[in-house]
Amino acid sequence: MPGISISGIKKNNNMKNKIYIGALAVLLVCLSACNNRPLPYTFLIPANYKGILRVIFDEECGIKPGVANGRQILAFGEDGILILNSESFNGGMTEKNTNVNNDVNETKSFLADMKSEYYLVDGKGNKTKITQILNAGEKLNDTPSILPGETTVSGYTYHNSEVEVKGITYQDFYLYNSNATGTKETMSSQQINTITKALVNACRTSH
Repeated sequence: MPGISISGIKKNNNMKNKIYIGALAVLLVCLSACNNRPLPYTFLIPANYKGILRVIFDEECGIKPGVANGRQILAFGEDGILILNSESFNGGMTEKNTNVNNDVNETKSFLADMKSEYYLVDGKGNKTKITQILNAGEKLNDTPSILPGETTVSGYTYHNSEVEVKGITYQDFYLYNSNATGTKETMSSQQINTITKALVNACRTSH
């Protein structure tokens, strides 16, 4: 019976150690990626709202979203505008601003991966989930439904008398809501742009 080679045992042990170390490294990378992934968003929208919702971000004066049940909570007021201090934001992407192909199913799958949820909230706190999330160019079949738009930068960063003035970065969402009641009219893009500038200027001045 041949003898057991000590050098052979050492080689096997070294190989096992390398495999264990490699597997551990892969696991740590995966865990790090999961931990760095932002929590999904929950949008809470007044039940009578319709039209443009705007999330402005990368503003030091903005608010930090609350967190509940592993989700970031975005509670909108009657003006439909939020200002966040988050450096980045993506509450849902449309086919227009992604690199996926034109296949609708693939685009919908991508949207599902974002895990954003949208709810209408009435005066008693009752929530109704918006289940139809539209892609750019998709036909509107029912309401309420929501169309996530692209990230936009309004204006640009420049220096004025040694003071840096930066553009306003935001993402718009369009809410179709035939159930909205009352006499409030849907704001036009021009109106919401004017309100955005006023709110951001006030926010930056107060910070």
